[in-house]
Amino acid sequence: MTTQEQPGDRATAFLAAFNEIERHLRRELDGKRHVGFTWMVNELHERGRLPERQQRALVAFARLRNAIAHGEYRDGRPIADPLPETVAEIRRLAGILVDPPTVLGVLERRDPVTVAPDDPVDRIHALLRETTYSQFPVYEDGSCVGLLTTDAVARWVAADLGADGRLGARTVAEVLGHAGHEEIPVLVPRDITVAEAARLLTRPGADGRLPRALVVTEHGRAGQKPLRVVGGGDLPAMYEALSLTAG
Repeated sequence: MTTQEQPGDRATAFLAAFNEIERHLRRELDGKRHVGFTWMVNELHERGRLPERQQRALVAFARLRNAIAHGEYRDGRPIADPLPETVAEIRRLAGILVDPPTVLGVLERRDPVTVAPDDPVDRIHALLRETTYSQFPVYEDGSCVGLLTTDAVARWVAADLGADGRLGARTVAEVLGHAGHEEIPVLVPRDITVAEAARLLTRPGADGRLPRALVVTEHGRAGQKPLRVVGGGDLPAMYEALSLTAG
C-alpha cells in the first residue's frame, strides 16, 4: 500500500468497477433486476456475447465482491483489500465490456482485394503469387456474391487438372463451383466488436456453418465495398484485445 492509499481504497475501486460491470450486464439483459450477477454472466455467455475467458473472470470477481461486501468495515471502508493487479484487471475488463473494442480499431489495416466472376483464372494465379491473402471477396455489379479462398482454389486444381497437366477452367466463376458451403461470405458492419467477430468465426451458426471469413462493409450490406476481410489468422490479435492483462 502506498502512502497515499487509505485502508480499503483498493476494495472501493474494485467495487466501483464491479458495479459498473453489473449495470452494463443489466442493460444488456434489458434491465432485469431480479436476477443475480453470476446468472447474467452465464446467460450472456450462453448467448455468445461473452467469451469464456471473460465469463470465468467475472465469476471469480463475483466471489471476491461477496467476500468484500460481507467482510468487516471501518470508517465506512472495507478492511479487506484486493491485490493491485486484481483492481487493474477488473478495471480493464470493465472498459472492454462497457466500451468494447471494434475489429477495425484493433486489426491492422489490410485493404481487401476483390475479384469478379468473369475474371480470368490467370488473375487468381497472379494474386496468389503477389499477395499473402487467402480470401478474396467476389463482387459482381457492385455487390458481394461470393468468397474465393485458397482452399477452393486447391479443390479446383485437384478436380480440374487433366491427365495432360492442364487446367480446364477459364474464369473465377468456374473455380467458385468448388467452394464449400462454409465459404459463403458473412457480411458484417464496420462497428462490429471484436467479441462478436470472434464468436462468428469460432461458433457454428444455426445452420451449423462455421464461416471461413467475415467481410466488413459500412453497414454489413452486400452492395457496399469491402473494408476488411477478417479470417482465422486474425483471431490471435483479436483475443489479445480481449485479454484481461495488458502487455
